[in-house]
Amino acid sequence: MSNHYRAVIFDLDGVLADSEGLHILAWQQLFAALGLPFETRWSSEWVGVPDSEIATMVAGRFSVRIGATELLNRKRHQFRALVRARLKPFEGTAAELQRCACCSVPMAIGTSSVRAEASLMLKVLGFHVYFPVIVAGDDVSRIKPAPDIYLEAARRLDVPPAQCIVLEDSPAGITAALEADMAVVAVATSFAPYQLKKAAQVFAAPAKAIHWLCSNLNFGTAGG
Repeated sequence: MSNHYRAVIFDLDGVLADSEGLHILAWQQLFAALGLPFETRWSSEWVGVPDSEIATMVAGRFSVRIGATELLNRKRHQFRALVRARLKPFEGTAAELQRCACCSVPMAIGTSSVRAEASLMLKVLGFHVYFPVIVAGDDVSRIKPAPDIYLEAARRLDVPPAQCIVLEDSPAGITAALEADMAVVAVATSFAPYQLKKAAQVFAAPAKAIHWLCSNLNFGTAGG
């Protein structure tokens, strides 16, 4: 991995926003409202799985009076309410993002979450001021593990993909970054370190990863 990059692209859920638990809680609340049993194992199995896939699975498995589209809409409504009431950043991330901004590091968000949820999370956290470029799942035809989100973020940053480095928390996100010809480091907030082994480095916490990125990599405005 080179030490000269021109931009950092951040995943959002599990990297800047401590939101994975809120996604699961939103599903649990929806299941309770529908009178459906929620299996404990889903709390780990559904981390990183797109909501649309979960809604389709639930609609096919259970006899519910509403279809997958309405299930998805209701889950998103539950999640957004939880974001407004409970969303927190990971400890230390605010200070490290401020530090990167002071060093004029170009930064973008690349998330499979839909734009409405990504924008809400960033505003609740107060992080929207750092990210003039946000690429969400509904901005592209394919979400992670396809590279489309990260390629589009690089295009909007006007930086070649090979000069971008990504901070991720999931195997699917790591695959997406590598397929986009980007370097990638990871944080073990959602998955065990051994599941993130394709990343160049794995950190225990997002603040440590961001600090390392700004301290050890030479971000510049020229290619090289």
